[in-house]
Amino acid sequence: MASVVPVSPDMLEPVVDFLSSFEDEPLPRDYWWHRAKFWWDENPAAAGLPRGWALEQQGRLVGFLGVIPTLFRLNRQTVPIGTLTTWRVDSEHRHHSLALLGAALSAREFAAILVTTPNDRTRQIYHGLRFVPFPEQYFSRRIVVPLRSVRLASAVARRTRVPPPLGLAAGILLGPVVSALRLAGMTALKNSDCEARVLSTADARFDDLWEETKDDFPGAAIRSAETLNWYCFTNDYIPKTLIGAFRGDSLVGYTIVAEIGEPESSARDIADLWIRKDDEMAARSLVRAALAVAKNEGAIALTVTPFRPELHAPLARFRPFSRPLRTGILSYRPSTEYREILAQTLFDRTVVIGT
Repeated sequence: MASVVPVSPDMLEPVVDFLSSFEDEPLPRDYWWHRAKFWWDENPAAAGLPRGWALEQQGRLVGFLGVIPTLFRLNRQTVPIGTLTTWRVDSEHRHHSLALLGAALSAREFAAILVTTPNDRTRQIYHGLRFVPFPEQYFSRRIVVPLRSVRLASAVARRTRVPPPLGLAAGILLGPVVSALRLAGMTALKNSDCEARVLSTADARFDDLWEETKDDFPGAAIRSAETLNWYCFTNDYIPKTLIGAFRGDSLVGYTIVAEIGEPESSARDIADLWIRKDDEMAARSLVRAALAVAKNEGAIALTVTPFRPELHAPLARFRPFSRPLRTGILSYRPSTEYREILAQTLFDRTVVIGT
């Protein structure tokens, strides 16, 4: 009979073997190896916390549910939050799937459990177990700034099953309009007293910025230099660019630009932007630099969610490119003390960095 066991550090190889050989899994073993190392061994928040749970049958893994630990600053306290990831069970053992989830929900080490990517089937399960959806108003719109109009139109056509010739024609016809709107937006971002630089590491100045700003909001994911170096530079399968905003030699903010999408139609996303409160000039400098990085890297678009008030004015000219955004994030068992704070934290899209 299959039994649920906690994933221990010496189970890395069996977990990777199981995930890379799972039915219909298109990703190579090397991907899962680096992914698992990123989640746990390299994650500064993971020490002493659960890594996940495995379903074993006669010494062989037949199921897995992982958890990514993240440290949060909530109500001036540092607390661990767990984000569930990669729920996989072999078809002949699917009737044991809920045993894995039950083990996760019994873990008391976390102040709350989050699910960030539920599908339609699992969403019903989570709702039945009293997971609570986060308010959608914190993520009302996402701005998609086109950088390669023809390629973007072709990518959209493939996803929506529009005939390719129509997608190509739309990209060609709309190209001049898109370019004019993008130029107007870029011009509006020029007015800034900061210098933006692409960085290869987060140094002690990031710790100083975090200490100065960590209580600007009731809740935020920890943004120490150690955490940012882990997030930006230890997972080559999800490339990221760290950009700092400076006044002189003083760091006043940063943004993280992550690669998203398939290689032939990859875009870039502003995965995080952190500044001193009300520093709109730093926000302008960072958005402009992110657009330049995305364009230089050949991305078809840059996606931005205006999750901070300081982004509203800098992104105003790009509003014609906005579209509704729904997160689908669910939470389980946050205490009364943290429930409202966590919901408010969702204007910050790296509420669960590492996923």
